[in-house]
Parts: sequence; structure tokens; C-alpha cells
Amino acid sequence: MDNFYIGWNGPPTPEVGSTLKKVLLSLFCLLLPLAFFLVNFQKPFSNAIFEFGNPKQFTGIYHSQPVPLLVAKDKTYLLVGYGKFGAKSIMQNIAKQKKQSLEGKQITVKATLIAGDGKYLLELTDEESSLQSISSALPVEKATEKNQIKQIPNIQGEVIDPKCYFGVMKPGEGKIHKSCAIRCLSGGIPAVLRIPHSSSSEY
Repeated sequence: MDNFYIGWNGPPTPEVGSTLKKVLLSLFCLLLPLAFFLVNFQKPFSNAIFEFGNPKQFTGIYHSQPVPLLVAKDKTYLLVGYGKFGAKSIMQNIAKQKKQSLEGKQITVKATLIAGDGKYLLELTDEESSLQSISSALPVEKATEKNQIKQIPNIQGEVIDPKCYFGVMKPGEGKIHKSCAIRCLSGGIPAVLRIPHSSSSEY
């Protein structure tokens, strides 16, 4: 009973003090390699961006199929809605308000940029008010052999929601993000299949 130690009842005995010192020293020695492991073996931070609160104007040719897209000269933007919703219903409501089809026309929208891993999205933050202007219809290029849909072999990957993965959430993948992705896809944001490779990922 002499070595029974209660913190508020006087100092520890020499035997207890010696044991505590050894335990604390061992734990301190383990902290250094543990810190090194956590820093060097964790996944790198994503360099994706979400320009929240800083909407800008973007101009391009609008296409509703296969999903709402804005095709500019140098980039193709996937259109999504505010929050966990897609842009399909927004663009349909705009067409009804303007009483004309937007398909194949040059439009300008005020939107929030989402970008990551070489992919670009535009969030129509102001919904129907995002449309700034509509230009005359432009000639639509006919499909060539290069851009026709082709059959591809069976592939495996992870179904992700592009809005979160390419900039809004970090991380935007894996089990930790599963419930959020389900809500985004249920809201109309198009699903994307991420195919991991050794050096890069394809979508």
C-alpha cells in the first residue's frame, strides 16, 4: 500500500515517480516519429478553388445535353446550382422566362467559379438572375469522329459529385464525404465517375 498514489494526497513515492518519468519519456520519444509519419504520409491538400462570394461574368455557348454546359473558347464549364442542386431546372426556368430556347446560343452568366484538377464548374449563385445576356444563335458544329460517343471497356472507379470534389469540399471523396455526395446527386448535380490511376485520375 506504500506505492498507492493519489494525486491530491501528497507527492508520489520514489518508485511511482520513477515509473511516471519512464512512461512520459517513452511517450515523448514516440511523438517525434509519429509526427513525422503523419506529416509525410497523409494525402496532400487539394489545390482546388471555390471563389465563394466573388461571382464573375462568363461567356460561352450553352448546351443542355448531356448536362448543362457553357463552352467557352478555352474551357468548358459544367453548370451547377446554388447549394446541393443542379442547374437544369434553373436553365429551363430562364428559357421559359425569356420565351426562347437557349440551346446553342451564346450567353453570359454571372457565376461563382469552382476549379480543380483541370476541371471547371460555374455555380449559378443567383439562380435565374444569373443570366446577363443572350446573343444570336451561332452555328453548331456537326459531330465528327473525334467527338462522337464511343463505347469503352468496363471500368471501375468512384462515383463522386463534381461540385464538392473539384473545389467546394476538402475532402470531396471517400466514405467521409459519402452522405454529402448522395444529397448533391439527389439534388440534380450530375454524377462523375473518378477513375484512379497511378499517376493521375481520369473523369
